[in-house]
Amino acid sequence: MNLLAILFIVPFQAAQPADTAKIYEIPTVTVHAPLKHNGVFSEQPVAVTSLTMENMEFNRIGEPKNLSLTVPNLLFADYGSKMTGSIYIRGIGARMDQPAMGLYVDNIPVLNKNNYDFDYFDVRSMDVLRGPQGTLYGRNTIGGVIEVHTLSPFDYQGTRINAEYGNGNTSKARISTYHRPADDFAFSIALNHHYNDGFFTNEYDDSPADRILSESGRLKIQAKLSPQWIMENVFYANYVKQKGFAYSLYEEDTDHSINHNDPCSYDRFNLTNGLTFRYKDDKIRFSSTTSFQYTDDDMTLDQDFRPVSMFTLRQRQQENAMTQEVILRPTEEKAWQWISGAFGFYRNIELDAPVT
Repeated sequence: MNLLAILFIVPFQAAQPADTAKIYEIPTVTVHAPLKHNGVFSEQPVAVTSLTMENMEFNRIGEPKNLSLTVPNLLFADYGSKMTGSIYIRGIGARMDQPAMGLYVDNIPVLNKNNYDFDYFDVRSMDVLRGPQGTLYGRNTIGGVIEVHTLSPFDYQGTRINAEYGNGNTSKARISTYHRPADDFAFSIALNHHYNDGFFTNEYDDSPADRILSESGRLKIQAKLSPQWIMENVFYANYVKQKGFAYSLYEEDTDHSINHNDPCSYDRFNLTNGLTFRYKDDKIRFSSTTSFQYTDDDMTLDQDFRPVSMFTLRQRQQENAMTQEVILRPTEEKAWQWISGAFGFYRNIELDAPVT
């Protein structure tokens, strides 16, 4: 009886006409061709984790430390402030001085690892390349490279607004607007705010031990100068004021309370401006990226972490840096591909770190 029912039902279903009015929603696909690679990363012989804007917003990846939850073999250590932007990949990393993993934001290399820890907002895509990348990216890439690309006003027009409030008096606000007044010109302005009272208290004066305020903004201008030439200028500013290093003395018979008399804080102000020109015709692709980076940060640390005056460090650093990179490669994809380029930089650092 069951067999007969099946035989009658199948022809009846097959005879039903197709629903031509049904609507299918196709998800957004982000395709980004990096300057130093032919094609997309998924087609390259490299271990890479690629994140889209939807991935990052759904998984609430709002800062580098959140990447450790998503990217395999990656640890972005949290040492108590936004200054110590130490990245460890496949067990390779550097606690001080030069990093073992490079960072590029909109094709601009970030030279000072103190600037690695910044708030992500309107990030279109992110690619984490694992393994040595010195052949294409040069210095400080023995562990890998992080490529960050923000939203382009050529690709998206509109206004994005986001506001959040949570525990610890946490407030986050983001607003950005993208406009394309002409076919060959587009610009965007994005602002970001992040405040948190912290979750630890210094018992010495009953003050927050990890309060943070972070403000940042970005201005992006893109123009098509001709059918072959495209210009992009990105200006970024960031200000951080943080009470950090909520450390306590570890003893088995104590409650591990935070109790120090000297201040522990970190303040940072940095400016970055990057100018990129791209040329493309039937034979070659050429790109030139010039950047200027300014960093001024101030760290104060009670090195004994006790309610007595023993050792206090104040490290002040001011840095001016410039980079220039040119890349030349063919337009046509063949079995054998070549790429040529040059990279140069200048850094001037004034550092003062007395211990009193």
